Amino acid sequence: MKKCIKCSKNKPTVEFHKHKGMKDGRLNKCRSCVVKDVYAWRAVNEGCRSKEYKKSKAKDPIQYKAKSAARTSKRRRTAKNAQPLWANQQYINDLYINAAEANAMFEAIGLSPKFEIDHIVPLQNEQVCGLHTEHNLQVLSRTANRRKANKFKVG
Repeated sequence: MKKCIKCSKNKPTVEFHKHKGMKDGRLNKCRSCVVKDVYAWRAVNEGCRSKEYKKSKAKDPIQYKAKSAARTSKRRRTAKNAQPLWANQQYINDLYINAAEANAMFEAIGLSPKFEIDHIVPLQNEQVCGLHTEHNLQVLSRTANRRKANKFKVG
């Protein structure tokens, strides 16, 4: 158990982010307080993160492209290795095409929900490792997909 300095509640140690600089290896604010602080900071400093991102991208565009290419390559390699021989490739391709067509239709009428294909069980996770098959794919809006991130609840 550890006490949060922000909300003054005693919570289990797993409720605190890891932090090498702290004596016990955990941050002194609980996860929920950190999230609240981050949202408050972003509301006050709107656009600050994108400015910093653009600044670092402009500083060294070659390194940015190299890192981006490495991430893309790793993602493709992971998906390729996670696809078994029995997966229905035609169904998977059709799903991606349908999502692209839905995006185009919504953009034509002035809406932009931006649909994406998401793995229900993530391909890379500490707890589980999903497969790139038709049964593990779903169509989600971009915001829902970002909110889900690389999380998977077991049980």
